[in-house]
Amino acid sequence: MTGSKGKRNKPTPAAPARDAREKATSDPDREPRNADPKAPRDPRVWSGLDVRRASAKGLGLFSTTLIAEGQPIATVEGTVMVFDYDEEPGWGETWFGVAPGKWIEPHPNSPPAFVNHSCEPNAQVRDGTRILALRTIHPGEEITIDYALTEEDPHWTMPCSCGSRRCVRLVRGAAKFAQPPTAKTASRTRAR
Repeated sequence: MTGSKGKRNKPTPAAPARDAREKATSDPDREPRNADPKAPRDPRVWSGLDVRRASAKGLGLFSTTLIAEGQPIATVEGTVMVFDYDEEPGWGETWFGVAPGKWIEPHPNSPPAFVNHSCEPNAQVRDGTRILALRTIHPGEEITIDYALTEEDPHWTMPCSCGSRRCVRLVRGAAKFAQPPTAKTASRTRAR
């Protein structure tokens, strides 16, 4: 399962993401840049989570405790990146789309940087930066999300071999982010 979030010309970092509208995650086969799975971890962030080898996928995020359906797993924080969509792959292999032309690259040693893709995920990103359990996740189970729901770029694809019965083999961006209001729509809204 290798893939790329698609190349963006000349990375333009913005402020670190702290707002719930800005989210991030990682690519399945790529260890996050500068990631060190043995680096010291803040116990408040890593409680109930661990990084382990995830078969052919490289490293993955695993639960060490029972996580109930709907329970928060992690909050995504990182660097906001802004680009126009581009047809050439390369940049942004661990990024999550948060708005049209806007992504977050998660901090390299944060739990979300190790979340892999599955076509039958047990977690999802909601409200921008919160990763929540879609169902009960048992100790020792890998935490996965569907990358298609975090990417809107029409050029982005990722070959998938997640092994689930519902594997689509080629993941494409399926997210539909709210478009920012234009001056014309903003003036119509105010006039009402």
